Amino acid sequence: MLGETKRVVELRDQLREIDLDFNKRMALIEYLLFRFSYSVHDFVKRPQGDNSAELQKAQAMLAEVQKALEAALAKAAEAKARAQAAKAAEDEQRAALSEVQAQEAAREAKTKELSAKGENMELGVVARNKAKNELAQHLAEDPLPLRKAKITLEAATKKAEKARVAADAAQDAADAAVAETEVSAAKAQAYLDEVASKSGSGGQGALWWLQRELDEKKKFLPKRLQK
Repeated sequence: MLGETKRVVELRDQLREIDLDFNKRMALIEYLLFRFSYSVHDFVKRPQGDNSAELQKAQAMLAEVQKALEAALAKAAEAKARAQAAKAAEDEQRAALSEVQAQEAAREAKTKELSAKGENMELGVVARNKAKNELAQHLAEDPLPLRKAKITLEAATKKAEKARVAADAAQDAADAAVAETEVSAAKAQAYLDEVASKSGSGGQGALWWLQRELDEKKKFLPKRLQK
C-alpha cells in the first residue's frame, strides 16, 4: 500500500533495524519510530503528562550527578597518577639507600684492610706506617662515592616524602568527590522514586529514561551504590 515493496534480503535487513529490542517481533511503536525516523530517546523525552516541572527538576538533578561524577572521576585519575608518582619516588629512595649501604660496606671493608696492614708485623715498618697513614686519611672523610650516594639519598628521601604527601592529599580529595557524588545520586534516586510513586504520575517513559541514565552513572561509583 505504501509502495515500499522489498526483496526478501532487504526486508529482513529492515525488520532487524525496526526490531529495537531484538525479540523477533515488531511492535507498533517500533514501526512508527522507524517510519517517522525517531529514536527511543526522542519518544521518551516527549511531554507525557502534567508533571513536566517535576521531570525538569529530575533532569536537573541528574545533570548535577553527572557534574559531580565527572569531577570525582577526574580526581580519582589524579589520585592514581599521584600514587604512581609516589611509588616511583619510593623506588628511587630504596635504590639510593641500597647504594649508600653498598658504599658504606665498601668503606668498612677498606677500613678493615688498612687496619690489618697497619698491625701486620710481617710487613716492614715503612709498609705498616704507610697503611696507618692511609687509614687515618680514609677515616678522616667519607670517600667521594659515599658522599655522592648520601646526597642522592637525602634528595630522594625529600622527594619521596613530598610525593607521599601529595598522593595522600589527592586521595582525600578523590574520596571527598566520590562521597559528594554518592549524596547527589542518592538525592536524585529518592526524587525519582517519589515522582514515580505518585498516583497517576505522567511521563512514565521519561521517568524510565531518567532512571536508566542514573543507573548508568551509578556504574562508575563504588559497588555498594549499584542497587
